Amino acid sequence: MHGIHAFIFYCRKHSCGTIMSISSDVIRLRGQMDKYCSWPSVYPDTEKLNLLLRDVPTDQRLKVLSEKFSEWTPVWWAAERDHTDIIRTLLTSVQQSDRLQLLTKHLYTPLHTAACNGNTLSVLEIYSCLSPYQQLQITLSRDGLGTTALHQAASGGHTKSVYAILDTLNPQQQGELLSMRDKYGASAIDKASEKGHAETVTVLRQYLRITDASTAGI
Repeated sequence: MHGIHAFIFYCRKHSCGTIMSISSDVIRLRGQMDKYCSWPSVYPDTEKLNLLLRDVPTDQRLKVLSEKFSEWTPVWWAAERDHTDIIRTLLTSVQQSDRLQLLTKHLYTPLHTAACNGNTLSVLEIYSCLSPYQQLQITLSRDGLGTTALHQAASGGHTKSVYAILDTLNPQQQGELLSMRDKYGASAIDKASEKGHAETVTVLRQYLRITDASTAGI
């Protein structure tokens, strides 16, 4: 009960001057959503999740789904567990214009955790629910240590996730992403090299050569 009351207080405090009434019943539904999304099952129950979402008022879904009611948000849990159907269900439950906000409310985004775990299908599912502009924004987003999802994929040696991330971008954008460094000054190539992921380093360098050639007009 303490967690429910705290979340209701948070919603009221941060509602831009208007008290946003979110009932304890809705917050309990959110708790059930977290369980379904974080359950380490190969076949998560999207039907039950859809039933829960129907009981959350449309104008409250973004608020309810984007806050850390428990440890993480539902879509973050889904990306962590590689539940692609759950990711799509959650993202398509809010308006297209709200999906980036749902994903980037917190610095360590669902794209970060999907890339970190090598959950390439989840990376692709997230991108498939976003517009090109939204894809670019979440790809360039950094966590508290200044790392991007590409840093996470490279550090883990998840080459397929590296391909998935870079292939959403044009050569100029790829070059920008490859040049981004975390707070310790490391690029994605540096992270892959530090961990001894030779294949990933090779792939990243291939992209870097392509972006350099494109920039040079070759």
